Amino acid sequence: MKKLLLGILLMLNFGIYFWISQWVEREEFALFFGLFSILFGIYIFLMKSSFSPKLLFGVGLVNYLILVFCLPWLSQDFYRFLWDGFLLQAGENPYLFTPNQMMASNSIELAVPEAEFYLEKMGELSASNYTNYPPISQLIYYIASFFAEKSLFAAVVFMKSVLLASALIGLYFSQKILGLLKLPVKNAYWFFLNPLIVIESVGNLHFEILMLAFFTASVYYLLNRKYLIAGSLFGLSVATKLITLVFAVFLIHYLAKHKNGFRIKNYGNFSILKFSFTFLLVVLLCYSFFVDQQMLQNYQESLGLWFSSFEFNASIYYLFRWVGFQWYGYNMIAVIGKIMFVLSSLSLLFFAFQQTSKKHLFKWMFFGFAFYLIFSTTVHPWYLSTLVLLGVFTHFKSAVVWSYLVMLSYFSYANSVVEESSLFLLIQYAITLIVLMYEFVDFYDKRKKYIVQE
Repeated sequence: MKKLLLGILLMLNFGIYFWISQWVEREEFALFFGLFSILFGIYIFLMKSSFSPKLLFGVGLVNYLILVFCLPWLSQDFYRFLWDGFLLQAGENPYLFTPNQMMASNSIELAVPEAEFYLEKMGELSASNYTNYPPISQLIYYIASFFAEKSLFAAVVFMKSVLLASALIGLYFSQKILGLLKLPVKNAYWFFLNPLIVIESVGNLHFEILMLAFFTASVYYLLNRKYLIAGSLFGLSVATKLITLVFAVFLIHYLAKHKNGFRIKNYGNFSILKFSFTFLLVVLLCYSFFVDQQMLQNYQESLGLWFSSFEFNASIYYLFRWVGFQWYGYNMIAVIGKIMFVLSSLSLLFFAFQQTSKKHLFKWMFFGFAFYLIFSTTVHPWYLSTLVLLGVFTHFKSAVVWSYLVMLSYFSYANSVVEESSLFLLIQYAITLIVLMYEFVDFYDKRKKYIVQE
């Protein structure tokens, strides 16, 4: 009976992945969220049952393979990826001009075939801003642009194949880390099988999963005291997507091993120097192909927009924004965004400088990144990929809860004008914060129990 139930659920699971990848549009929120809810229910059933890792691997692999052979349907970012790739192919620096600025040039068609098509498809927000995708991602876009000359679909399949390989590499190193921590290897599938990860990575071409593959490998080698390899891989992670840069202070503090208070001398040990030097060298080498004064200015402007202009699916920030409207009558994001940046930075530092050990390291990184997202002005669903991964190495499940609720944010695209739902925001963050704060208080109260003296 159990095998029959499993067979029915797996056929339903694969059928839904195929259905949403081929026929469900982003604007069809009710249909999409309903189907996603079924996928999530099957995911929880598989993880809570006593199925072997081999079965879970097979199910996950089929899930990803189904989504390799379709165009992204929830995101149009891949058009901008290929735009940048075409510029690189033509010998242009993609960081120097926005697509709108380049359209003013009569030679743009020589650099980007069908430039008007790509400009329209990427959307006005992307077209009017400088690119902020780091060099390793740009390398993938560059290679993909050669496929795109003959077939957009072939270019997408290539990029998705890279991300599928990244998912498999991340799974391998996650299991290796779980072995070091003496935790069940099956825990790795809380990330690998999560419908949010499957849909937003391979399904919709968000490169967080490549970033996390490098990051997971880096942490594995760091825990094994191979600091040059760890530093190099961490540098590649940062050069793929900048977000893992926030974990540098956690890893360096772990290497300092200062369990008896803050001691500057601990930060001069050779392991830290090897790790830090190699990671910085790799990042600098990756960016060296693009750097000039104009590029740095544009890049800084592009990154600054995340805390001064962009807002989506936020929590604490929206409360501050509401207060700003009551007091001053307009959106004060330029000021409040900077406050949020300071608060998120302080929260990261607070968690980074706690007492640490192998198991502790992941718990502090988990809470540090969770509060970083809580203070952010923009939280797209795929931003939770990092938190879901960190949760694999802990007993916390708030990231899993949030990874389901965050998909309520797609209601914003149900109409022609992007408009968020206050009710869905309240549901998402009320439940998430209750679970997160329960786990945090429980852990912090019992922190001495969890400290592993090494």
